[in-house]
Amino acid sequence: MNLIFAGIFLLSFSLMAIRDIMLQHHRSSKMRVVIYLLYIATLCLFVAAFYQVDIFKPFQNTISAFESRVKAWMMSLY
Repeated sequence: MNLIFAGIFLLSFSLMAIRDIMLQHHRSSKMRVVIYLLYIATLCLFVAAFYQVDIFKPFQNTISAFESRVKAWMMSLY
């Protein structure tokens, strides 16, 4: 189900991006920069949310192992 929502989001996101690229001559250069920065921020948030859907499982395992080692090291100090 999450992949369906991700597909719908990416499709609508790409359509909006294409529309903004086609209509960029109607906006000032500062407004174009703001719009593209918002697109980049949205993509970063999407990737961060998709991280919860286990797309980066090896990376998650590495971080979990590192956290376990740090916790064990901290507990050994007490």
